[in-house]
Amino acid sequence: MLKFTTLLLILSSLVACEVSNSTTNSMEKKPQDPDKFIISGQIVEKDFIIKNGVSAGFTELYFRASVQDYFIKFCESNITKKELEPFIDNVVTVHAEIRDGDWDICEDDPAEMQSRIGAYLVIKELK
Repeated sequence: MLKFTTLLLILSSLVACEVSNSTTNSMEKKPQDPDKFIISGQIVEKDFIIKNGVSAGFTELYFRASVQDYFIKFCESNITKKELEPFIDNVVTVHAEIRDGDWDICEDDPAEMQSRIGAYLVIKELK
């Protein structure tokens, strides 16, 4: 009887470990598929603030998602700022990609600019 109880205890421990392991694996963050990333959010306009905290006199567009505002990097997007301006303060749905890197450096414009780094949004298509 003692061997049977020990065997049951060992088997139940193994099953519990496997269930715990499969639950952890299913909750892991999977990489985003850039071809299928559709997101809805609000287009907002913000002043460009230089390093000393003063407005530079022009604005930029951001995509307000539920967790944060993402800078929209137009030089990598398939849409222009002018095309998106009519949607300021409105909710839109876009096919997009969230990238991490330099906000102000574009391949076609090698001029040195204020260096801002972090997550930004590249819009592939307005839905």
